[in-house]
Amino acid sequence: MSPLLKDQEIIVDVEELVYGGEGRACYNEQDVLIRRGVPGDRLRVRITGFKDTAARADIIEVITPSDVRQVPICPVFLDGCGGCQWLHMDYEAQLYWKGRMIARIIQDYDTLSHVQVHQVMGMDDPFYYRNKMVVRMRGPKEALRIGFQDNKKWVLNVYNKESGQCYIQHPMNNQLGRALAVSLTQQRRPLKSATIRVSDEEEVSLDLEKKWRTDIASDLEGIGRQTPYVHYTIHDRRFRVTSPSFFQANTRQTGVLVETVLNLLPKQPAKTAIDVYCGVGLFTLFLTDRFESVYGIEESKTALEDARHNAETL
Repeated sequence: MSPLLKDQEIIVDVEELVYGGEGRACYNEQDVLIRRGVPGDRLRVRITGFKDTAARADIIEVITPSDVRQVPICPVFLDGCGGCQWLHMDYEAQLYWKGRMIARIIQDYDTLSHVQVHQVMGMDDPFYYRNKMVVRMRGPKEALRIGFQDNKKWVLNVYNKESGQCYIQHPMNNQLGRALAVSLTQQRRPLKSATIRVSDEEEVSLDLEKKWRTDIASDLEGIGRQTPYVHYTIHDRRFRVTSPSFFQANTRQTGVLVETVLNLLPKQPAKTAIDVYCGVGLFTLFLTDRFESVYGIEESKTALEDARHNAETL
């Protein structure tokens, strides 16, 4: 059997999704990983390169679509936007394959092979939920692109257009993205990226290059309330989060995640718990209801400061 060659075109059937979100097919006993391939697809693909033992490929033609393939609602997704990966796949199928991927990873470790992977819990409405957004900017002000990178690191324009939006970002993040586009087309500052975090309390935290922070923040005034940090209320507990600190990006599902962890714990009080990479103390503080002593371990200075603050306000 001849080895696959770069730019070679082949027809394959996608068997599964693998870690990283690509579809895996097999051709002449060699794995082929296909960006945006869906299990059940028959595809004509072009080999784009090789990594480790697998070939990488892009789709040329969907010959026979999978039963769970769907037309994505986002036009920029069709252009190759990297803001999300699976809008072209039915949501229930997304949940199934996320669970399968986790199970596959765990099976690679002998000490974890006995662990049962439960069904992934989905959302009622899996859109407009992300509380944190990192956007990138490229190009002159007359042709400015503000959005997310594709797999080749090219920034696709999402926000420098009328009604530009990302379908998984919080509505306020979308407002801020469009306002940022207006600001930078009026005066193009050499800004490469911006991190924006919002809360359901209409707080806005902007992480911008220091040199341009004041001017751009002024241009974005009127959308929410700008603060050095935002707050999220999870099961009646309020958590402060400074921009660099980690917090779950899906606020709606964070309460479900906490409930799930607590339900897996013994009902009777126990002595000691250790929360490794505790972030701002999300799980740490809920664990105090079940354990005599709880230790949170974290390397981020801002997250530790937030965690201490959140512990003091219990």
